[in-house]
Amino acid sequence: MILQSPWPTVNIPESNFGRYMLHFASRHGTSIALIDAETGRQITFKEFCNYVMKCSSSFVNSGLLKGDVIALCCSNTIEYPIILIAAACCGLAVVPCNPSHTADELERQMELTKPKMVIGDDAIWSKLSQLRDKVTSIKNVLCIERNSFCQSLTEYIRQGKTEDFPGKIELNVKNDPFILASSSGTTGLPKAVNLSQFIMTAITKVTDEPLNMSPEDLLYLVLPMFHAFAMMSIFAALFKGCTQVVSKRFAADNLFRAFEKYNITLFYCVPPMLISLNEHPKLTSYYTSRLRHVISAGAPLAESISLEIMQKMKTTVSQMWGLTEVCPVSMTTRECPVKSVGHLCANTSLKVLDLDTRKELGPNQSGELWLKGPQVILGYYKNPSANAECFDEDGWFRSGDIGYYDEKGNIFLIDRLKEIVKYKAFQVAPAELEGVLLSHPLIRDVAVVGIPDFEAGELPKAFVVRKSTTLTAEEIHTFLEGKVAKYKYLRGGVEFCDVIPKTGSGKILRRALKARGKL
Repeated sequence: MILQSPWPTVNIPESNFGRYMLHFASRHGTSIALIDAETGRQITFKEFCNYVMKCSSSFVNSGLLKGDVIALCCSNTIEYPIILIAAACCGLAVVPCNPSHTADELERQMELTKPKMVIGDDAIWSKLSQLRDKVTSIKNVLCIERNSFCQSLTEYIRQGKTEDFPGKIELNVKNDPFILASSSGTTGLPKAVNLSQFIMTAITKVTDEPLNMSPEDLLYLVLPMFHAFAMMSIFAALFKGCTQVVSKRFAADNLFRAFEKYNITLFYCVPPMLISLNEHPKLTSYYTSRLRHVISAGAPLAESISLEIMQKMKTTVSQMWGLTEVCPVSMTTRECPVKSVGHLCANTSLKVLDLDTRKELGPNQSGELWLKGPQVILGYYKNPSANAECFDEDGWFRSGDIGYYDEKGNIFLIDRLKEIVKYKAFQVAPAELEGVLLSHPLIRDVAVVGIPDFEAGELPKAFVVRKSTTLTAEEIHTFLEGKVAKYKYLRGGVEFCDVIPKTGSGKILRRALKARGKL
């Protein structure tokens, strides 16, 4: 049985996404579009549209052509949406990068996607300098702020002229790459997820009714903007004329101050943020009466946390299920059980397959969840083998999640087939960590799994077969420092063992190790 969305089917126009967003954003004129929570700097929708047109003109005037790739490596800033929409207007592809990644990690991402331009900020300037010398495709580097070593983005945009805004560009909006986001997929090393402009339009359209945004809303956006959930939120807010209050990093006190200063009505987050808020001693003393809705995604939210936040903050809390490859899939409503991840979004279909027989299952039967919809990725960029693993002959995409749906269409998640570890909604690819650890001269074999953690969701843990008993866990922790981003550190610990359990074909039996990790 195939589960269909209860929402009405929506029409998705096949138009340039950048121009599509400009059309809707321009309707809101002098209303405030974006506010920097730290500095108070703000721009109107009219100014936003003007900056997009100038930025697009500068992209074209500096020699970037349709199909070229740019990389965006910075923390949250109100310029981020400007760059995304400007790139769409002139047919560029964007690689959103995690600025906390090491130079080596960023280099691997850029060697795959071959950006001609990189836009970053001062916080990662030393890494950008290394990349410019190593990645031969990079021809230009811009810094968000003024920097003595390169042109600032502000100056770059100022050089553009609205009258030079590029005319109609021949673009295959359904198939040309637009967003090349990083994901580990179902297995293996990080990959580039290929999202077209049509897919981003589809995401905006299928979330319109469930999100229920309005021009009167103020969204507090602290989700990392390179994350699929954040980009979905950015585009939804621009589409509906909702003001976005942008913050670089999450801290409960900063969030409370923003709630009081700006009268925040919407807060989109990941579970660790809500856990932190729930434990804050002054939560109920802050003014949050205008906060009408909280949406949590990126990882499962404990039922107890959801209920306590609703009671303490006098608001509604929804869960959204999605992946970088399919964002979103479903979202809860008032009628959904708290434990569920809601109903399918518009235009979306789901089927459940038995893990062993691949037989299609019915309600209340658990199996792997497979998906179809206009928001499903085109595939993994330049990776046909990964695409063959994740799509069947009829175009269904395997989510790697195990779950079921009930007779009312509520979806419930149980576990994941994926090898990836979800630490505070960040993806940690075991194969990548294992590759780094195996470069240690005293490590013979290694396997990394995620072990459950109430606050973080999962913690990466390494099972290590060592060549010498002199090797200590502390030495392994020290060895990883600087080689991978901090969220990939082995917070779940290191356990030494005599052998890594594997199948006859050599695949690591991670489930057996996960069971050991829970002991």
